[in-house]
Amino acid sequence: MSEYPKQIKGFWSSLMNRNCGETIQFIKIRIPRQTVRSKAFVEMARRGRIVCLPDDVFIVPEPALELLDSLDCGYTELARGDLDFAEKTLQEALAIHAKKRKSAETSRN
Repeated sequence: MSEYPKQIKGFWSSLMNRNCGETIQFIKIRIPRQTVRSKAFVEMARRGRIVCLPDDVFIVPEPALELLDSLDCGYTELARGDLDFAEKTLQEALAIHAKKRKSAETSRN
């Protein structure tokens, strides 16, 4: 698990470097409708990096919201923040997944 923060930091830092040091906001969103979510996912992935979390939740850079608006996908904004917010959200999701996995393995034994 110790290597995750380095991977996460590198991922977001590369995005920050492309924006020439500008402060970029990251938005945690939910796209509830399956038909629209699939198209939105493909279109966002074509244009940049996004993070997929459980329960139809994504972390996207703020410019992705314009694309989602143009697709009329009806997303819900859950939270917003800077690079630290995005890293922390991803780390929490990884920790929850690891805890569930460990619990499942324990119950099988």
